Amino acid sequence: MIELLIEVFKEERGRRTFRFLRKLLPKDDEDRVIEIKNVVRKAIRKAKSARIWWRLSKLERGVLTLVTLLQIKLKSNVLMKVLLDVLKKLAFLLNPMYRYYVLGFEVARRACIAAYKLGNKDALSWMKDADFVIYWGMLVAGGYGLTIG
Repeated sequence: MIELLIEVFKEERGRRTFRFLRKLLPKDDEDRVIEIKNVVRKAIRKAKSARIWWRLSKLERGVLTLVTLLQIKLKSNVLMKVLLDVLKKLAFLLNPMYRYYVLGFEVARRACIAAYKLGNKDALSWMKDADFVIYWGMLVAGGYGLTIG
């Protein structure tokens, strides 16, 4: 199962995460369970510190919490697939570009509407440009005196 986790994260996050997970290859089943639980605990800690924990559904939060609390062997393919899906979603949410996109979308939309009203016909197409939205998100997150609302 840990090999499947490594392969998915290799595709999702690149070589750095792959090297990190490569160290988790087990010597026996007990070590494997402990290492998987440590990865999940670290992911929960990062999600809570980044204030992303509550963006997960109640079921997803429950899966992560129960994996760390219960004394189980994690041999089920279904459980590992669910755990892997939740960890992938969490990795996506922890990506700073995603956070900038969420923060900047409303501000970028307002800027596009204002530019369109001032006569720029191409301004509405700017909302579809992810880099434009991320730029506004970085401005808002950086606290350059811009407020949403």
